[in-house]
Amino acid sequence: ANLANNNILMTCKPLQLLMPMAVAFSLAIAPTGSYAQEVTRSGQEIFETKCAACHAGGQNLVNPSKALTKEALQKYGYTTEDKVVEIISNGKAGMPKYAIKSKRLGLSEDEIRNTAKYVLERAEQGWK
Repeated sequence: ANLANNNILMTCKPLQLLMPMAVAFSLAIAPTGSYAQEVTRSGQEIFETKCAACHAGGQNLVNPSKALTKEALQKYGYTTEDKVVEIISNGKAGMPKYAIKSKRLGLSEDEIRNTAKYVLERAEQGWK
C-alpha cells in the first residue's frame, strides 16, 4: 500500500498536491457567521460621507426650499421611511441615485434604510 501511495505522489504535479491543502487552509481561516457579512454602515456615517456636501445640517444647498426639515419633508410628501428610501434609492433632479449595484458607487438596501431613518430622526429633532 505504501508503494502505491509513493507512486501517486511521484506522478502528481506539485499544484495537484498543494491545491487541496490551500482550499482546506482557506476554509479553516475564512470568517463565519456575521463576520463573513459585509459591514453595514450607520445612517449617520452614510449621511456624513454621501449627503452632507449638499445637505449639511439638514439644508439643501442646491435648492434651499427643499431642505430636510420636518416641514419641508411634510410639504413634499417625504414623511415615511419608505418615501425617503425611495428618493435616496432613485435620486431626483440633481440628487444622485444610490441604489446602484456597484458597491463603490451605491449603497446596500440596509444602508439606504439606515440613512432614511437617520434623516427622519434628525428632521424630527430639528437637526440639532
